[in-house]
Amino acid sequence: MAYNNNHRMNMSFNYQIDSFTTLIVAPNLDYSATSSLSETHGITRTPDGDMVNSSDMFNRSAMKNLNFRNNFSLVRLLNREGRSISMEFGQQYSRNKVNLFVNSENHFVEDGVDREELTDQHTRSNGDTRGLSGSLTYIEPLGKAWRMEASYNFNYALSNSDRQTYNLNSGTGKYEDIDSAYSNKFRSVNVMQKPQLVFNYNTQKFNVALGGGIQMNTLKNYSYTQDDSINLYQTSFVPTSRISYNVSQQLRVSADYYFYANQPTTDQLQPVPDNTNTLFKRVGNPDLKTAFNHNINLRMDGFVPQKGFNYAVNIGYSPIANAIVNEVSYDKNFVQTTRPINVSGNYNINTYSYISKSIKKKIIPGALMATLTVTTGKV
Repeated sequence: MAYNNNHRMNMSFNYQIDSFTTLIVAPNLDYSATSSLSETHGITRTPDGDMVNSSDMFNRSAMKNLNFRNNFSLVRLLNREGRSISMEFGQQYSRNKVNLFVNSENHFVEDGVDREELTDQHTRSNGDTRGLSGSLTYIEPLGKAWRMEASYNFNYALSNSDRQTYNLNSGTGKYEDIDSAYSNKFRSVNVMQKPQLVFNYNTQKFNVALGGGIQMNTLKNYSYTQDDSINLYQTSFVPTSRISYNVSQQLRVSADYYFYANQPTTDQLQPVPDNTNTLFKRVGNPDLKTAFNHNINLRMDGFVPQKGFNYAVNIGYSPIANAIVNEVSYDKNFVQTTRPINVSGNYNINTYSYISKSIKKKIIPGALMATLTVTTGKV
């Protein structure tokens, strides 16, 4: 049983300062409050039918989440056709508050002996993220077909997480005995910088973008509880390429490559177990590195006006460096623990095709689509 209360506000303001300058402000606010009550009963058995463990759990929780974003964009046309400079600045603030009560009774059978494990805990979790982002882009025409685009991107995020778990004190009837195994105060700072230079070539037949940049990532994690810090520094060359060729007015083929980084979340970095389900525990990994996704796509778009056909075929290949996946382990009582780790050798393959035909001209359109996605890698 759950109760949800959600509110969202999106706005955008455009202001034409003069005939060459435009300012755009776009604030965004999301707020949600959720409360839930759950009851779970489970039994784990061996292939022979013998019981390994059983669990009866009663959880109740109350969560509040606030997310605020505000983006400023300023575009200025300069004194030559095609020449411009633009600036973007973004602010982000998010806050979450969780009150969780876990009451469980687990039974484990070891060498024919039934062992009981009782849990009666209250977890108070508070987290917030403050972020700043900015970009500066300059476009210079180099002729009728060529133009140069130079840019610099910056992103800063500071995340704090304070998770305190208390066991019930049977003498006082209050949750006041702190459980250090499930408590931690944690901070994460992530800084990304990316200078980039791209050359664009546009004609009636060709649309080409070639260039690249250097992406520098700094990740600093600190545990107040354990007085331990981990600092990671990663630098990568980020190529950019896009080629589109109009074979004819009815057929176009294109290929593109793009790259993005997948930062680990605070929950993935938090080095304490989450025992919301005492038989299926989750624990973070402060040693996680940033995952880098490379994406290569080939596409063909066509149109046969005499037959009323439209069609498209896309093939994509995405190798992932330092992919973040979940490592699953079991102890002798079949209690599962999940932990995120970095692995190599992961990639995705996806295909997409589309075909449509006018069944009756200008009246009834018909379409057929098919997709296939293959994901493989190491865990």
